[in-house]
Amino acid sequence: MAFQLNCPCGTQILSRDDDLLVDVRAHLADAHPGRDYSDNEIRMLAAPVPDRLLGA
Repeated sequence: MAFQLNCPCGTQILSRDDDLLVDVRAHLADAHPGRDYSDNEIRMLAAPVPDRLLGA
């Protein structure tokens, strides 16, 4: 399953379920140092999307 999270900064994070938390935390560390969200908060902000949006 794929998920999409749209950060208020304009960045769109599109990830497989297994990679979502890692990808969001990497974005936070890079673009928003000092901000942290729990796993549950990140999952609540992410919307499921079709796997085909991830490409091949």
